[in-house]
Amino acid sequence: MFATLLIAERSGWQKSSERLLFPAVKAFGVIRKQPQFLQALTGLMMAGIALYSLVVAFAVKQVPLQFGYILIILAALLLARLLAGFRLWFLFLRLTLFLSMAALVYLVNLYPQDWFGEISRLFDYAVFAVLILTIAAGMRFAENSRFDVSPLDFLVILMLLVVGIFPQQIGLSETLLRLIIEFVVLFYAVEWVLKHMRSRWNLMTLGVLASLVILSGRFLVG
Repeated sequence: MFATLLIAERSGWQKSSERLLFPAVKAFGVIRKQPQFLQALTGLMMAGIALYSLVVAFAVKQVPLQFGYILIILAALLLARLLAGFRLWFLFLRLTLFLSMAALVYLVNLYPQDWFGEISRLFDYAVFAVLILTIAAGMRFAENSRFDVSPLDFLVILMLLVVGIFPQQIGLSETLLRLIIEFVVLFYAVEWVLKHMRSRWNLMTLGVLASLVILSGRFLVG
């Protein structure tokens, strides 16, 4: 997906392009011009992130000691940031969410429940397919200007290429490779929502907060 977006940027793939498009794409072009299109994309990403976070809260078999206190701190920081808003500007919402998603991805991949292990692939395919498609659609159609690739995007593309082509040479297991890919997709989805959300209280932030609280409670109860 990221390589395709890079090629699109290099070839001047713009929103206003007048190229001849396939009928299905033409129909999609009509839909994307609707004022609710951007809200729908953002809502889908919020729902995907919230669903993933809440499922993880129950799919994790155990919370390791070193992670339990981290989850409690992240839950407290996120709740404080949501309640206080910009009064606590030094509590960066983006950083807190990124760390929270990284913790959730790590826990569910290394400490899954037995029942989740049987359906994890199907669940991941469904959730991440929706996230990847909405990210791609948003970058291609919903931006006011042409899609630009940042240095971070180059780093992410390079990292994915390396771990995808040389997993054995660099000692990557299937679990670690899966963890990296999931984190990258969720990173871009969270970034999109933060850029387009209308309120800090939304489906994504509430879903992540609920997941952190549930996991923290499970850790404290034992």
